Amino acid sequence: IAVIGGGLSGLTASLRLLKAGARVALIDKRKFWGGNSAKASSGINGGFTMNQKGLGINDSADQFYQDTMQCSGREEGSLTERLIRAMSDGSKRAVEWIESSTKVKLSEVGQLGGHSAARTHRPREGLAGASFISGLERAVLQYRSSGRLDVLKGHRMTRLVQVNSSSSSSSADAQQGGRWDVELEIEGDENKQMLTLRAHSVVLATGGY
Repeated sequence: IAVIGGGLSGLTASLRLLKAGARVALIDKRKFWGGNSAKASSGINGGFTMNQKGLGINDSADQFYQDTMQCSGREEGSLTERLIRAMSDGSKRAVEWIESSTKVKLSEVGQLGGHSAARTHRPREGLAGASFISGLERAVLQYRSSGRLDVLKGHRMTRLVQVNSSSSSSSADAQQGGRWDVELEIEGDENKQMLTLRAHSVVLATGGY
């Protein structure tokens, strides 16, 4: 499985896939992981987490949902409303997963704009985003020695082509599940050297792009 993007979503997807036994090619156009995620300073929102409970903060997933709906101005039954419901209901698991996966202790819980309770979880020191990225990077790179993780930094995806098994130059690849050709350009290469990666599935985690 090719994961395009090495920010928080790409590293999270890669770690989940690797833990499930998949082989992953993690690709980013930059020479380092993180993208915009590494610049995030506030933290991650969740209700009702064990951290909040320990601090005596009264919150719930439904309260998180109501606050977000009020701020968003969206209608019930809309696509955005369903996304807000999923985000709120999954927020407790998300906070606890990122804390356990990165080994970053989220000891601080603050109240930010639009919140009726303190629910923004962050480490006591440093930027939350940078801490999450470095923790996930350590967790993901542990799989490198197993041969199930290929890391391609400084590789920009230029095209994604669905493989047609009847016209594929390697029909064996297609039969074994090679469904996509991921065309990559090596960043900074004056000769514009290209590389094609055959993947069974592709996860686009390209953030703001």
